Amino acid sequence: MDELIIKYCQNKCSTEEVQRLFDWIDESQDNKSYYKQIRNIWDLNTLLNNQSVSQNEIQQKYSEIRPAVTLEPLKDNPDKRNRNPFQYWVRIAAALIIGFGLSWAYNNYQVKRQSVVWNKIEVPIGQRVHITLSDGSKVWLNSKSKLFYPGSFSQKDRTVRLDGEAYFEVTHDAKHPFFVQTPHTEVEVKGTKFDIYAYSDLSLVTTTLIEGKILLNLKNKNHDAFEMNPNQQIRYNSNTNKITIIRNYEASNAIDWISGIWGIVDMPFKELIQQLEQHYNVKILVQNRKLLDSRCTGKFRYDESLEDVFDVIQISIPFKYRKEGNKILIDKR
Repeated sequence: MDELIIKYCQNKCSTEEVQRLFDWIDESQDNKSYYKQIRNIWDLNTLLNNQSVSQNEIQQKYSEIRPAVTLEPLKDNPDKRNRNPFQYWVRIAAALIIGFGLSWAYNNYQVKRQSVVWNKIEVPIGQRVHITLSDGSKVWLNSKSKLFYPGSFSQKDRTVRLDGEAYFEVTHDAKHPFFVQTPHTEVEVKGTKFDIYAYSDLSLVTTTLIEGKILLNLKNKNHDAFEMNPNQQIRYNSNTNKITIIRNYEASNAIDWISGIWGIVDMPFKELIQQLEQHYNVKILVQNRKLLDSRCTGKFRYDESLEDVFDVIQISIPFKYRKEGNKILIDKR
C-alpha cells in the first residue's frame, strides 16, 4: 500500500488504483491516519523544494505535520527495514524535516506567489467512479469525466473543477463555501445534493438540484445568478446562449446514471444527439432538420448498444438510420 500512496501523491494512479486506495483508507481510522501522515510529509517536502511558494504556506504545513507525526526510536535493524522499507524511510524523512525546521526554507526562498497542488481523476469510457474529498463530501463521476481537486482545501473556500458529469453530496460547512467550476458555469453550494452535466466539448450544460440550495452562475455575464430549489433543472446551451428552466423536474432521473440507467425526459432530439455522440464516440448526422426539435422520452442502460438505444428513442420519434463507417445518418421515416 505504501507504493500505491506514493504513486497517488505523484498523480500517476489509474482510476482503479485510486478507487482501491480510497477503499483501503475508508476501512479504518488507522489507515486514514497513516495516509495523512505520509501525505503531509510528501506535501511539506514538495513545498520546501518549490521556490514559488510563500513562507506562510510552508509554516502552515509545518504546523500541521509536527504534532501529527509520532517518531519511534530508529534502530539499525535490517530485518525491520526489509519488512517495511518505506515506513523506515518515512520516519527518517520526518525526523529530518522536523529537526531541520523552517530556517533553511526561510533563508533560501523568496516569496513570489502561493500555489495549489491539484489532484486529477479521469474516468475511462463506460466507467463510473466514486470518491470522497478531504472535507467528507462525496462525488460520483460519470464516463469520460475529469475532476480536479486539491489534496486539502484552503482556509477560505472549497473549490473543485469539473469537465464531464458528476453527482455531488456536499458536506455542510457555512464558513467554507463549496464551488464547482465547469467550462461554462460555476455552482456555489449551500450544503446539498445536485448533478452537473458539463463536458467541455459539448454545448449543452445541465444542472439539476436534488436537495438543498445552490446558486448557478453562468460565465456569460449577460445573466444574473440563478438560485435553484429542489426538483429544478436548468439547461444552458453555450452556443445559442439559450436557458431553459424546468421547475417541477423529477430530479431522481438526473442521477439514474449512478446505477447504470440513462433516463431522458422530454429532451430535444438535438440535445440527446450530443450526448449519444459523446457516449458512443460516433458522429451523428440528421439529414431532416425538422427532427432536431422533436422531444423524446425513455430509459435504457448505459451498457446497451446504440442500436438498442435507437429502438427506445423511435418510440417517441419516428426516424430511420444507416451506418457509414463511424458516422450514422438519420432521416425521417
